[in-house]
Amino acid sequence: MREFQEVDAGTLFTRPIGSGWTPAISFTLKHIDKFLPDRIPVIVSLLEDWTRSNKLGTGSRTAGLIALTCYNSVVDEDTYADSKMVERLVTVMFNSATEIKPELEIILDEVISAGQVQYRQRHYQVIHLLCSEMAGYTAAQALPVKTMKVAELYWMRSEGERADDHMGVERLFDIRFVMGNEYFLQVRFKRL
Repeated sequence: MREFQEVDAGTLFTRPIGSGWTPAISFTLKHIDKFLPDRIPVIVSLLEDWTRSNKLGTGSRTAGLIALTCYNSVVDEDTYADSKMVERLVTVMFNSATEIKPELEIILDEVISAGQVQYRQRHYQVIHLLCSEMAGYTAAQALPVKTMKVAELYWMRSEGERADDHMGVERLFDIRFVMGNEYFLQVRFKRL
């Protein structure tokens, strides 16, 4: 077991070819309680390899459900999670979005009903990846109406929201000021 822990999970798996992948993914879902939370990196590597090439079918649905279970485990237990690992889980969920539409709709409905998309909120990384990264493309195709509602919450400033006095153009177009430094030059080498 010690040797297995020292192996990089990214080198364990290869391109998903053959009929053994779907049973392996199904086995993982069946015994997911035994794998969580210690083996999430290994599980994510397996799921990433599968969903990158296979976005449809029972294997992709199962992979999406596993990623969703791992994601909920990390988010619900309020444990420290590496943001890259959560991003990888969400990417797997999005890659299998066509197969897990109802489950993703629950998350997006929760976000829409809350009406806010701040950094500290439960599903912020889902929202951020959906609205600002290419990883959200498949999910946006599967759930276009929900994606547009979430994007409106994410990008547009609501009527009651205070417009901070920024020098940027955001206030002219009622766009939320998301970043804080995109217009400022770096002054690392400035001499005093």
